[in-house]
Amino acid sequence: MEKNCPIHPNNKNEINCGICEQRFCSLCLSEENGTVLCSKHKEIYLKGPWVKSIIITCSEEASELGLSLYRFKEFLWESKEIPTYLSFNYSYSKNSFLTTMELNSLNKDLSIITSLWTDKVNCP
Repeated sequence: MEKNCPIHPNNKNEINCGICEQRFCSLCLSEENGTVLCSKHKEIYLKGPWVKSIIITCSEEASELGLSLYRFKEFLWESKEIPTYLSFNYSYSKNSFLTTMELNSLNKDLSIITSLWTDKVNCP
């Protein structure tokens, strides 16, 4: 893993871009509606509109689905160049913490994402 920013090599990486997951220094990042973005992907984000493509809720004891959604997000970016970002909501129910994960995508990509996710989830 790179320890220094790819744009500013004298600065340490601080956080990941919400779309590409690459780490950057604070000079390279900005926040839009709670999502941290590099300058390249801020432009994509601002083009919107963004929609909630997939919503899942999982408990601490059953976090595999959440990990599967994160890997799916990586797959969409690395294999299909489809930008997405995750948002999280946390709740407590019946003595268990629950995490709701939302995979957000551009509206134009919604049908391909839901189709790919359905294929992935229904695989034997």
